Amino acid sequence: VSTKSIKRVIKEKSSVCFFLFSERNSGSKASPFLPAGYTVKKIKAALEKGFVLARAGMVVFGYGGLSGSSGGVRSRWAVYGDPVEQQNEIIDISDLVWGENIVHEEFGIGVYRGIEKAGGSDCIKIKYADGGSVFVPAHSFNKLHRLVGIKKGSVRLSSLGAGSWKRKKDKIKKHARSIAKDLLKTHALRQSPRGFVYQKKGGFYRAVCDSFPFQETVGQGAALCDIDSDMEKDLPMDRMVCGDVGYGKTEIALRAAIRVVESGRVVFVMAPTTVLANQHYISFGRRLSPLGVVVELLSRFRTKREQTKIIGALAGGKVDVLVGTHRLISDDVYTETLGLIVIDEEHRFGVKHKEKIKSLRPTVDILTLTATPIPRTLKQSLVGLKNISNINTPPRSRRPIKTFLHYFDWEKIFNIIKREASRDGQVYFVNNNIESLPFLAKKIKKRFPNLSTQVAHGKTKSKTLESVMLGFFKNEIGVLCCTTIVGSGLDISNANTIIINNAHRLGLSQLYQLRGRVGRGGRQAFCYLLIPSGTRLEGASFQRLKTLEQNTRLGSGYKIALKDMDIRGAGDLFGTKQSGAVASVGFHMYNKILKDALDEERGNTKNVSIPIISSAFDSGLPESYVSLVEDRLYYYQSLAMANSIEKMNLIEEGLWDRFGPPPPETSFLLEISKIRVLFTNTSLKKLSLLKNNIILTVVSFFPFKSVGDFNSALLTLFKVTEKSLSFKTNKNKNVSVSIGDVDVGYSSIKKISNLLESLFLK
Repeated sequence: VSTKSIKRVIKEKSSVCFFLFSERNSGSKASPFLPAGYTVKKIKAALEKGFVLARAGMVVFGYGGLSGSSGGVRSRWAVYGDPVEQQNEIIDISDLVWGENIVHEEFGIGVYRGIEKAGGSDCIKIKYADGGSVFVPAHSFNKLHRLVGIKKGSVRLSSLGAGSWKRKKDKIKKHARSIAKDLLKTHALRQSPRGFVYQKKGGFYRAVCDSFPFQETVGQGAALCDIDSDMEKDLPMDRMVCGDVGYGKTEIALRAAIRVVESGRVVFVMAPTTVLANQHYISFGRRLSPLGVVVELLSRFRTKREQTKIIGALAGGKVDVLVGTHRLISDDVYTETLGLIVIDEEHRFGVKHKEKIKSLRPTVDILTLTATPIPRTLKQSLVGLKNISNINTPPRSRRPIKTFLHYFDWEKIFNIIKREASRDGQVYFVNNNIESLPFLAKKIKKRFPNLSTQVAHGKTKSKTLESVMLGFFKNEIGVLCCTTIVGSGLDISNANTIIINNAHRLGLSQLYQLRGRVGRGGRQAFCYLLIPSGTRLEGASFQRLKTLEQNTRLGSGYKIALKDMDIRGAGDLFGTKQSGAVASVGFHMYNKILKDALDEERGNTKNVSIPIISSAFDSGLPESYVSLVEDRLYYYQSLAMANSIEKMNLIEEGLWDRFGPPPPETSFLLEISKIRVLFTNTSLKKLSLLKNNIILTVVSFFPFKSVGDFNSALLTLFKVTEKSLSFKTNKNKNVSVSIGDVDVGYSSIKKISNLLESLFLK
């Protein structure tokens, strides 16, 4: 938009409309380009750059060119829609590749050999170690899991009929029970009332909310509601907030902290590294200090004398929020007035530190922040033990980080730095070799003498490291040559380029965390992965860099975490060494076994009886209707996992929406899937649909009082004679009822479903 382009539109059109996009209701002055005598219509939405549509006689001003406006700032967090829809867990089998390992709950680890027809329906073929194969029908796809958490090259296929898989599962169940008992024991210790309930949100809380420069996402809003609910209860809080890199977990912790401070209690904020602790100290101080809240730091950035002074001030009630490393849980730190501990990335603390945290006063509230995702299956089983809030909603106007893989080349590096410096941005140059950092910094200084370049690593003297990090925060340093010390939690919106040298030597989660240091504002961010010239990548290092390069969208953390487990094997879950157990059955199967063990220990075991349905008719998603294999797998698994008619209806709507009216065999599949859901946990155990015959296998005649009443109902509903009915008692004392002379087929399956519903459910 320019004065010249506006004059041209006014000259060509008798009527011109002007629009102004800004998310602020006030404070945004009209564009200096607006001609005298014209009015502008304000629209509350984010649009950075304006444009001119000459033919339509329309001029649109974006917030970027307005004086006195930062209207687009809040849009970073403006996200719409259900947070669950924003990020589906990657536990499905839809993108299975031929030859990939897969786990069947009953038969073990095998190799995926595609979809084949068997018995008139699509089945997944799985090949096992002894050359045998299993054909898994679509309704059993809920028993299949991707094999995650086992290092490449260490997968051992199961053998059919040898009993080894059952023995392995029994061993894991025993292991899972001990972990379940440990979780329940820890939970029991925290069942004493905290002795007070936090005050209602006051002026300080509202001031912190008002000072937040963005708009809360749906996911953040849900997490805040969860924490409010926890704080209003008499029992101490133990909540984990999971969210991908840059999803706003710190804001959740800030608001919980100010509520605790308002109630006269002290907050500890604990981070695994000195640099991350310093970042939290700056973030909390910037937001809370203007309100008179005293925020202090206890880490190696403070001298022994300063630490003694801070500990004394804490004991004297003169510190409200204390940020630090594991130094916070030392014996000399006063905890009598402690109300809340915020723990960032708990899994990175050592076992001793975790045990010390557990032993702290059991009435203290605990809020854990993590970017490590918790699978939905495990989350469900931890309800009441470890409350989990997932922030799944990504910032709307943040852009995916453009990721490139290059051979090391000084000219390319200089061009990258030059381009970022030209837009007044800052650069991370990550090199995980301390000895070569000074040489790299010297080389960059020589090429860019006017650009401040500094070095930071774990062995830098405390005061020097603090000075360098503060300088980078304040935009006084243009290039920071550093080790992976910067890999967690740093939030510097002006740093939008990261160069990672010898990227092939770093783990996938490490690389993902490092990349997450950039792209924190509205600007396009760049990540350059460098490997030595002439290096040929193979095996795990190739997979790591390929995965990072491919997964650039916001919210890729879950997929990357699972892929990382594929490459290096699973690590710890909830602080207990479980990698050996996970490695023997896979990540998802282990989670299911742990869930069952927790339910068993708590007496929540439920026997679910799902009827077996067999048919003489073809049913499924034909290739002519759903052409892509991955789509067929996705819908088959969705149908197998659905446990309500509402979910079934949503799946059916999805098929109609994407592929149009279903063919007869698909309608038949949908109906028998609904029958399976409707008659779960009823007296119907098996249903066989033959051409002119229906066979019902029942464990009782419920809801009828006698076999005579049941018989009469069958005659009336199906309009058949006594000759058409036959009863047979099986060895397991179930009764099979054969109903002859019945029209069974594609056109009558809906009617049969309604008749069965009338028989067993009404």
